[in-house]
Amino acid sequence: MNRWKKALTISILLLFIFLLAGCNERYRELPVDFEYAGNSVSGSLVLPKNSQEPYPVVIFVH
Repeated sequence: MNRWKKALTISILLLFIFLLAGCNERYRELPVDFEYAGNSVSGSLVLPKNSQEPYPVVIFVH
């Protein structure tokens, strides 16, 4: 890989890391646990800290 490609890749990765590092200040994370038909499900509910508005929802299941 060329030097400039390495430098560009490292710069993009560092920018991404710095952007993600600041994300935690604007959100609060609440643990969510429930049980249904003998199966338990655990997860996290991530909400904006200073808003009372309705939120769009995204659910990831893996």
